[in-house]
Amino acid sequence: MTIYKPVQDELRRYTFLTEVRYERGYVYLSYKVDEVIKTRRIPYRASIRQLESTIDKIKKEVGFKEMKELRDIKVRKELAKPMMFANVGEEDE
Repeated sequence: MTIYKPVQDELRRYTFLTEVRYERGYVYLSYKVDEVIKTRRIPYRASIRQLESTIDKIKKEVGFKEMKELRDIKVRKELAKPMMFANVGEEDE
């Protein structure tokens, strides 16, 4: 498999990746760990397994599982709050 442009665009959707760029036959994946920007590179013609294992290593290093759990807790708290409804755009007659 080759990491074509559509695949690179899909990689940009990961929230823990700050930058994905192609340069000289390599795809560079930049991410932030403790406010330090780190970069991993994968060959442009890497296999799917190589790409998945690299993403999994980055997830472990970043602590993605813990970040996701904290984010899910915040979302659940927001959803538990009562909804505020208003008649927006309607005039009182």
